Formats: sequence, C-alpha cells, structure tokens
Amino acid sequence: MNTTFLNLSEEELREEFCKLRTREDIAKLFQISDYQLRYHLYVNPSQKAYVNI
Repeated sequence: MNTTFLNLSEEELREEFCKLRTREDIAKLFQISDYQLRYHLYVNPSQKAYVNI
C-alpha cells in the first residue's frame, strides 16, 4: 500500500491550508505538480480512484 507523507508539520499544514486560493496552491500543499492534480480532478475516472489492485 502506498502512503503519502507531507513534509510540513501539523501547524505548517494548518497555516498553509488557510492560505489556499488557487489550484496551484493546492498542488503545492500536496507536493505534486499542477498537472498531476488536474489529472486526478478531471481525467482519472472517479469509479477507479479508490480501487486497490
């Protein structure tokens, strides 16, 4: 199983979450590219998003 770890403390995550304004801000918070975020939001079929193989 893959697990994602973010490189910010809980306090830093809370502060950054409150600053979110754009999709790019969200991608930066999740430490992924804007391209990857758009893929998961718009391209990846939602019925396959939560399937473990």
